[in-house]
Amino acid sequence: MPREKTTSALIHKAFAIAAVTGSVSLLSGCVLTTTEHQSPIRDMRPQLQFTIHHNASPSDYQVFLNNLRLGTVADFLLHNESLRTLSGRQDLKIVYNDQIILERSLELDNGTRQFIHVPTEHESFQTHSDAKP
Repeated sequence: MPREKTTSALIHKAFAIAAVTGSVSLLSGCVLTTTEHQSPIRDMRPQLQFTIHHNASPSDYQVFLNNLRLGTVADFLLHNESLRTLSGRQDLKIVYNDQIILERSLELDNGTRQFIHVPTEHESFQTHSDAKP
């Protein structure tokens, strides 16, 4: 009889293990799988890009926005990366050979791009806006 109890206990344990394993398998089969869909978020921050006379060296002209040096004109030339900033009033300064050659306060709106011509020698400051980045 002790052998029957042992066999009976083993059968109950095996049945319990099988039931738990079957339940886990059944539950994992019922879990809904979701597919993740990511869409690019359009960056609506205002953009600045620069143009400069072809004889000038754009890497010699330092760009400051709100007194922070952000790079050179070469970094943000037309057809290169834009300088993205926050909307609102921004103070732009271009420095060449430790001399401020351009200093302007700009009012920038989201979703706009401004092209700024950097003056060299006797040129004057020019800017225009484009509603689409």
